[in-house]
Amino acid sequence: MIEGLETVSRVPVPCMPNMFRGLDSSIFKIGKGVIDLQCGNRYKGYSYTDMINEAIGTNIKRGYIKSSVSLKHIGQSDMIAWFAHFDGKFRRSGDDGSYTNIFIDDMKISERCNIEDVTIFIKKRSSCPPIRFVFERDPEHIGCANTCVFKGVFYCESVTVYRKGKQLIGESVLIRKPEIEAFIH
Repeated sequence: MIEGLETVSRVPVPCMPNMFRGLDSSIFKIGKGVIDLQCGNRYKGYSYTDMINEAIGTNIKRGYIKSSVSLKHIGQSDMIAWFAHFDGKFRRSGDDGSYTNIFIDDMKISERCNIEDVTIFIKKRSSCPPIRFVFERDPEHIGCANTCVFKGVFYCESVTVYRKGKQLIGESVLIRKPEIEAFIH
């Protein structure tokens, strides 16, 4: 929640699938034992796409620039792998505005957007898979964007649109869910 700002609307967030409730682990095997993910694992590539392919076993072609990758290739259409910077700097992203991400703590992320088109923002947030495998790009903040660290599996708990004067700000709050982190093993 952003203190001191007027809440304009809350965006519906898909519910967390029941199959993940009550499980507990921090180790994943994606596919048929092909990739093991553990919190803190580091991945490096010669390019951004090479890093993604190394981390999650995809075969994405050079030139891919989006921060999220569908996990449909492992049969999980309601999940994405999210490769993002967490340095508090705003970066242009698509047609709905510029984004910044910060870890509030090890269990909570704030993703904020300076919204340029509220209709596009709400449409994207409403259709975004609620579960994200979070990878922090350039974790030492030294300009090495082809390196990432796996931070865990997070669930989008809420999406809120705030008003600051004429500016609309969107905030998604993501919560780490260790019980989700056991879904593939």
